[in-house]
Amino acid sequence: MATTHSLNAANPAQNAIVKASAGVGKTYLLVTRLIRLLLDDVAPDAILAITFTRKAAAEMQSRLYERLYVLAISDKDQVQQLLESMGVTANKSSIDKAQTLYEQILQSPKQVKSTTFHAFCQDILQKFPLEADIPPGFELLEDIASYQQSAWELLYDEVTRDPECLSAKALETLFDLTGGIQNTHDSLNNFLQQRADWWAFTYQADGDVVGYATHLMMQSINYVADENIYALLFNDSEKQRIYRVIELWHLHGTKTILKHIQQLQEIFTTGVFDEQALDNKVYDTAFDGLWSVFYKTNNEIRESEPKNARAKKMGEAGEDEFLRLFTQVAITLQLIKDKRNVEFNYQLNQAWYTAGNRLIEIFQQIKATQRLLDFTDLEWKTYELLNHSDNALWVQYKLDQRIKHLLIDEFQDTNPTQWRLLLPIMEEFEFNEEARSVFIVGDEKQSIYSFRRADPLLLNQAGDWLREHLNGAEFPMDKSRRSSPEIMHLVNAVFESELYQPIFNTFAEHSTHLTHIPGWLRL
Repeated sequence: MATTHSLNAANPAQNAIVKASAGVGKTYLLVTRLIRLLLDDVAPDAILAITFTRKAAAEMQSRLYERLYVLAISDKDQVQQLLESMGVTANKSSIDKAQTLYEQILQSPKQVKSTTFHAFCQDILQKFPLEADIPPGFELLEDIASYQQSAWELLYDEVTRDPECLSAKALETLFDLTGGIQNTHDSLNNFLQQRADWWAFTYQADGDVVGYATHLMMQSINYVADENIYALLFNDSEKQRIYRVIELWHLHGTKTILKHIQQLQEIFTTGVFDEQALDNKVYDTAFDGLWSVFYKTNNEIRESEPKNARAKKMGEAGEDEFLRLFTQVAITLQLIKDKRNVEFNYQLNQAWYTAGNRLIEIFQQIKATQRLLDFTDLEWKTYELLNHSDNALWVQYKLDQRIKHLLIDEFQDTNPTQWRLLLPIMEEFEFNEEARSVFIVGDEKQSIYSFRRADPLLLNQAGDWLREHLNGAEFPMDKSRRSSPEIMHLVNAVFESELYQPIFNTFAEHSTHLTHIPGWLRL
């Protein structure tokens, strides 16, 4: 049962975001709000409750009917107590209504809609297929594995027929840079699974989505195309510095130092300092050799501190000059390494974009020929319909006529596309004079679906939006009804630690209704 404070969140007149930890009674609170909406004579089909699994949606519906049934079979005194426990003023009218609500709902042709995000999107697209630019009567594809394999086979056929095409070159680059075919497959399968993020990232592209994404990526990593990064190193001034390092270092010629000197001398014979080497691999090899001399295996500069033994051989002036020159060359090498890493990232991502986008295109074409949409398509097409289509305002208006009260469970599992398709619906609430309400429940700590693009930070973003636009309020529920004090102490210790505070900076200390460890926890 919810606390008096949290019961305020069940008030249909209050737009609310509830941060509910595990075992605190958030499902009870959610169903309580549903019952209070019905008691306020809200039409059942004007209520939409969204959660993330079919099982959870069915459980929500079951809990609602169970509690309505209890109200129907209880005597008036019991109903009065139940209503008061839900924050409802108990009088003859509310008691009579509560006792007949179960029968009314059962007989009503329209029920409270408890559904999943995907089912909600599917329902909208089925009603507005032409507006969403999808085939009417489309079917839902749930198992994409065989279609994904078909897309791979068609991609391989394409690059085999034309080894010089962009996709073929991109695949070859990925093979080289990721370490083989398995890593290439894994990276591109991940690209395919996250295609909604790719569509969102390239939405403003004018035709060439890969070129658009590549341009943005180049800006973000400060990559300069066609830059000769080795020109900073293989030039006459750096050559003279390294020569002088060899001369001074030779004065302190231990066995190890002599090996390093020999390695440097061999690099000079490759012609890299005299612009005789034209093969990039020669420059790469020479750089790697210089790096291994000037840096230790832990990437620390090999000679960075004064040494008395070396100073005796070189003299104080020689020691100062040696350290200065050694450090200057090492800094140049680090600069080149940073630029090489940027170039590597550019080549890797550009190839990933090219091959990944082509794989998505083929995958989407296969489904389109069979009038199929998958779960990602449902979300993305609904997002486009409600935000960017020519009929967006009209569709929003039609939905606003139908949906008047929105409840969203497990909000920490929401992904950016889902959040963006909900926003237009809630924005309609903001400017509607009729009674509208939003109720959101979530807990960042329970977000475990990152592989489905879930973003727990959206819970705070949604809360900010509700407060700013719908005068919403936040209601924390952090007192567990099923965990011992010891478990709550551990939870507090973990999420108040320095490791998690930057992420959960609004975390409030959790407590429990229990005063001892239940027997089943001791087993």
